[in-house]
Amino acid sequence: MVLYSNSSNGFPSRVYIRATRYSDRDETTTQIAVSIGSSSVSSSTGTYAYQKTYYFADIEEEITWGEYDYLRLFPHNGTSVISGSRLGNTKLTITEDFENIIYPSLFPIPQNLPEISQIDFIKAICGMFGIFAVPDPTNVNNLKFVSLDTLQENKAQACDWSDKFVRSNDDEPKTTEYKINDYCRNNYFKYKEDDTVFTNADGNLKIDSEILDAEKTVITLPFAPSDGSTIRHYELNDDGTAVDTVQVKDRIMRLISDGSGLAMLVFDDLDFTTLLSKYYSTLSRLLNSAITITEQIMLDEYDLKSLDYSIPFYLRQYGKFYGIVSIQSTANKACEVKAVQLPETVVQEPERPSQAVSIGWQWEDVAIYITASAAPASDLDVVITPYTYDGVALVQQTIIFPAGQMKVIGPTITRIVGGIEINSITPEYDDTYSYIIAEQTTKNA
Repeated sequence: MVLYSNSSNGFPSRVYIRATRYSDRDETTTQIAVSIGSSSVSSSTGTYAYQKTYYFADIEEEITWGEYDYLRLFPHNGTSVISGSRLGNTKLTITEDFENIIYPSLFPIPQNLPEISQIDFIKAICGMFGIFAVPDPTNVNNLKFVSLDTLQENKAQACDWSDKFVRSNDDEPKTTEYKINDYCRNNYFKYKEDDTVFTNADGNLKIDSEILDAEKTVITLPFAPSDGSTIRHYELNDDGTAVDTVQVKDRIMRLISDGSGLAMLVFDDLDFTTLLSKYYSTLSRLLNSAITITEQIMLDEYDLKSLDYSIPFYLRQYGKFYGIVSIQSTANKACEVKAVQLPETVVQEPERPSQAVSIGWQWEDVAIYITASAAPASDLDVVITPYTYDGVALVQQTIIFPAGQMKVIGPTITRIVGGIEINSITPEYDDTYSYIIAEQTTKNA
């Protein structure tokens, strides 16, 4: 260290290096080194007339930072801080201690991620969200993650392997199993146990089949659940005088915004009851009527090279779509294909509003009006058939019933029109109302 002065007698005999840690509440100063020798005073060029160099042994001092906000290193003469100094050949290394977290302080997430292999992490994610890894036919170095829902959605792209199918001696598949893998009647999906957690996040995927075994644990995740957004890293000691660190199991959380622009972690919707309901519905339907077949199919080199496991295949011999489980070559150049029969596609009708608006008609003076029991929330197309007084049907007409109206004028009246019949209403419902045809009378709204 070099000190400067305009007086040749203005240099201390020794120099001390001290460190002060500051927070918004207090400061703490620690002496970390003292000089072991010095040079003689010499002339200096520049602002000061004289200079003197002080020598230190190698300094290896560990300063615990803890809850302090910043750190200051400075030379000291034993009485006061020295100004006009320069540190030479000095390297300051700041290393965070991620093993011994001091309360209160920020918790370093990256350095405390679980020690888990890539394959175990992928298995955990697949188990949580009902997905599986398949080769990407467009890039041999990639994997795709798909679910049974993906296969259902890709039925329109299905490969028709009907003409490649090697017919056996009868109309039955070569082999048929009424189960998939090792699923049982009760299939438990579990989180790792952690004594600091009160939440039970386990789930059970039930299958109604008497031919299956009673129960099994499908997966136990390498993570523990969490109580909401809380991971309890600290607790008061027995007499309440100090804060102790709590050892917790590895966790998996959702990253969301706290609403003020900051990030926060929550466990919401990661319990297996929610996950099974949301991501396993198609697999549940499949398992409750599971049919796995094994057949021989003539697949050439191009078929195998372009094979996409996320796209099902179709066999008109059985009139069914199948998802590939495995493919093996055989001696007769055919491939032995094991596949699971996909469930029939179920079209979920949106739930109709319970509040209904009746659409009818009535005479008013010499005109017929289409009427509503309440103003519709959407424009309606009302198809009607006029009738003569003798009951003969005339040409159908479509009347536009605007949203927000209670009645609109109906068909043009002539001397032969004696009434109308409402045939249909489009749309039948919207987000607010269901639209129904009122009882057909001469005055029904």
